[in-house]
Amino acid sequence: MDFNQDQISDKLHSLPRKLREAIVDADLENLTENLRAKYGLHIDQLDRLIFEINLILVGLVPNSEFQSRIVKNVGVAEDVANLITYDLNHELFAKIRASLREERGQTNNGVSKSETGGDELEGRNESEGNVEKEIGRGGEEEGMATPKPSPDQTPKKMFNQKMSGLAGTSKQTVEVETKTGDNEEAKSAPIKARDPYREPI
Repeated sequence: MDFNQDQISDKLHSLPRKLREAIVDADLENLTENLRAKYGLHIDQLDRLIFEINLILVGLVPNSEFQSRIVKNVGVAEDVANLITYDLNHELFAKIRASLREERGQTNNGVSKSETGGDELEGRNESEGNVEKEIGRGGEEEGMATPKPSPDQTPKKMFNQKMSGLAGTSKQTVEVETKTGDNEEAKSAPIKARDPYREPI
């Protein structure tokens, strides 16, 4: 299904206030500019990537389709889309989830402010309690596995080990015996007989 900017705007305004504030407060402009520089995206690709990110943020597209939509609509290879998804998950979605948890009054161990004697958030409705569902939980929900960086980001130490031969490769010595009779026949045969693909100049 094709979406437009008006649909994104309408959906954004229908989101719970706290989720809407977390999305607006996210530094999407700098993040996408860093992604553009890191992965060599063109300006038109960057615009389409921002559009796809907005579709995910407001919940118009399930996060399980995000990577395939990047490949299709942004026009990047699947491994680059995997890395972009990985970076976005850690740089954008994780920060939004953390700010929502902080506003809800949860600490890392899940204890709310009301349990520790603090204030309960005012005006919280049922949909605000499920805001994590809107943006996913680091890719574990809805069948989307957390993408892993490609092998070209291996640590330098491993690269140096492999280049020095310490990575478990074994050396084998193979001796080849040649028969002297066959070698003399090959030398005496005309070149045209030995190479059927040789063409006259």
